[in-house]
Amino acid sequence: MTSGRMTQGQLIDHLERQAEELTKRWNAIAPQATADLSAQIQGHPWSFGQMLEHLRLSEQPYKGPFENLLKSLPATDPGSEFRHTFMAKQVIKAAGPRGNAPVPGQFKPGGGPYPESLKEFLPENLDCLSRWIREARGKDLVGSKMAWPAVPLFKFNVGDVLVLMADHLDRHIGQMERGLKTS
Repeated sequence: MTSGRMTQGQLIDHLERQAEELTKRWNAIAPQATADLSAQIQGHPWSFGQMLEHLRLSEQPYKGPFENLLKSLPATDPGSEFRHTFMAKQVIKAAGPRGNAPVPGQFKPGGGPYPESLKEFLPENLDCLSRWIREARGKDLVGSKMAWPAVPLFKFNVGDVLVLMADHLDRHIGQMERGLKTS
């Protein structure tokens, strides 16, 4: 999660660096992490397939609504201040790298088996996140909101969604990295 005061342009710069780093980290572990989707992640109750399925389940509901919202955003001064919504701050903290939030029911993975196509989900998702970040540059990240799929009553702004997606990926890529180091 971003901390302190930040402009919308600084947030986009931060997210671009984060997405690039996440892609490098995933590429470094992908051959091992996807070799056997049923393999248990050391120190975690899930297999690699379950982790990837959880990421797919938790990020898929954003795609259509977020794409539409992104297309409709007005331009803004990149120097204008970015602020998280209150609920997004809590969710980002809980779902991010240092969080330990319980998984909402609709985002819980099943026991498998998982299709080979699941191996391509994360590279495609990282590409999508990078594209969304590029498309958001120079647009108003705080004025428009969308419902959070897990609890539609909570409304997140565009910057919130991008930070939540990046930080959530950071959390789970980190768990897979740690699991592979201990095996």
